[in-house]
Amino acid sequence: MALLSALRTSASGLQATSLRVNSAANNIVNINTDGYQATTVQQNTVRSGAYLGGDTAVMAQLIGTAQPPDLGQAFVRLIEADATYRANAKLFKTVSDISRDTLNTLA
Repeated sequence: MALLSALRTSASGLQATSLRVNSAANNIVNINTDGYQATTVQQNTVRSGAYLGGDTAVMAQLIGTAQPPDLGQAFVRLIEADATYRANAKLFKTVSDISRDTLNTLA
């Protein structure tokens, strides 16, 4: 069951990263929009016996700021998201490989 737990944790992290990408993209698109206030994403790690069957999860919430968008910060967020997506893709591949090898061993 540890593999499923890792996948669920990774999936919740990917959802949080997706929200961060959308926030950064909106901030970039609206960089020259008068009165536009940047958004950011607040993330928290949740560990609970009741949540996702006792797994660890990443919870994310989009929040507004009172500041205009910062182009440099938005690009940093996109670079961070790229690294997060790559790491999670490797995790999914590793879990797939382990599952395949386990099934082949049992067969």
